[in-house]
Amino acid sequence: MIPKQILDPLAMWRDAVDRLEGGVNSFTTSNMESEQFSQALAIVLRASLGTHHLFDKNMARLYERMGLPSRSEVQAIAASLRRIEDKLDMLLPQPAPAHRPARTRRAPAVAAEPVPKRLPPAAAPADTAGATLPKAARAAVPAGARAPKRKG
Repeated sequence: MIPKQILDPLAMWRDAVDRLEGGVNSFTTSNMESEQFSQALAIVLRASLGTHHLFDKNMARLYERMGLPSRSEVQAIAASLRRIEDKLDMLLPQPAPAHRPARTRRAPAVAAEPVPKRLPPAAAPADTAGATLPKAARAAVPAGARAPKRKG
């Protein structure tokens, strides 16, 4: 029994593209050798360069009327600023190298006191004043500032 061939649409697409590319390549290589093609290409390139020149000229006029600098003028200013900054850097004294501590394998000793994990009851924040203050101090706290009492 002969197995049926499954149609592969991607293979068919690749074949079609390969044939199309081959035809286009052979057509262009034969036409590029002709004198007419080179003349047509020269005309298109001249037209493209001419429109580019006119566009640049009109943009320069527009920038001049609006009082804005063109890209070339901004680049020239940036280049002159770089030259001025380089000359100023040459006039300034070189900064002294930063003092670095000796490299050791030990971490530097910390002289700070350890931070307590819990605050003592007298230093409790005001929002929990009703729960942590002694009775005499609770009386001085206004009723609205006390934490609500829990049931249960």
